[in-house]
Amino acid sequence: MNTNLGRALKLSIFGGMSMAALLAACGGADTPVTHKVTSTGGSGGSGSTVGGAAGSVSTMGGSGGSTVVAGSGGTGGAVTTGGSGGATGGDNSGGTGGLVVVVTPPYCDGKAKVNLPYTVDTQYPDALWSAGPPSIDTVKVADPAADPCSAANRPPGAVGTCSHFTVTVSGAYVAWANYNFDKSFNGPTVCLADGATAVTFWAKGDTGNEVVSFDGPLNPDNSRAPELKSVKLTTKWTKYSLDVTGRDLNSHDAGLLSPFVWTSDTTAGTESFAIDSIQIVGTPSTGGTGGTGGTGGASGGTGGASGGTGGASGGTGGA
Repeated sequence: MNTNLGRALKLSIFGGMSMAALLAACGGADTPVTHKVTSTGGSGGSGSTVGGAAGSVSTMGGSGGSTVVAGSGGTGGAVTTGGSGGATGGDNSGGTGGLVVVVTPPYCDGKAKVNLPYTVDTQYPDALWSAGPPSIDTVKVADPAADPCSAANRPPGAVGTCSHFTVTVSGAYVAWANYNFDKSFNGPTVCLADGATAVTFWAKGDTGNEVVSFDGPLNPDNSRAPELKSVKLTTKWTKYSLDVTGRDLNSHDAGLLSPFVWTSDTTAGTESFAIDSIQIVGTPSTGGTGGTGGTGGASGGTGGASGGTGGASGGTGGA
């Protein structure tokens, strides 16, 4: 089976979904994880429900008189009622636990970073299609001399892969991605080094009437920025650039997600064009300042002593 047809069949289930919905379904969300933790309250105090002891009851009459006829007995003591029971015990239910927010660290923290420039299709193929053939298809031009992706016709300094597309539906798109929606298109997650300044690529149309929009890396909210809207291609290879200066292209949960996408704006019914050498580039780092030169050697030694005094004059002649 043609590999592109196979890919299109696998992706046909996504044909009715928007770009943002499809990307979100593939794991593009980027939200910190929040957990609610409930703590157990302390035990309630013990209640006292036992009443006090009842008072003593006196029922015995007083002593009889001392007369023959005994006097009547005294009146018995009053009957007393026991005291009231203690207060009811406290509520022993636990208190409500507080809300604890746990924020996961960024995925790329502590991981090795891929240096710039980075060729996108090293790990990110053109895997995410909005529709399959005939809406989108990759067509190899039969005549090598006319094939924009033949070795002799690719742009100068070409890297990575060149792809030639034919599109029949306006709004159709292809994204370079490594989402885990299809094992055959799933690549390892990439963490990019800091300092990215642009996504660059080359494009050309078959007739010069092709109109295509281009978007850069996926944002955490599944939107894309920046973008080049409705670019009219020419029949010559042209290099384009999407500015990403100052942006962190590594998502919080999964590093670099989907770095590039094109969307057809065709109004002619069918258009064909080629895309080549998609790269994420950065400003090269500057070397450090050179060291200070060493001190020169010591000055030369002192010259030797001056020559000796000449000999005495000759003696006086004879008489």
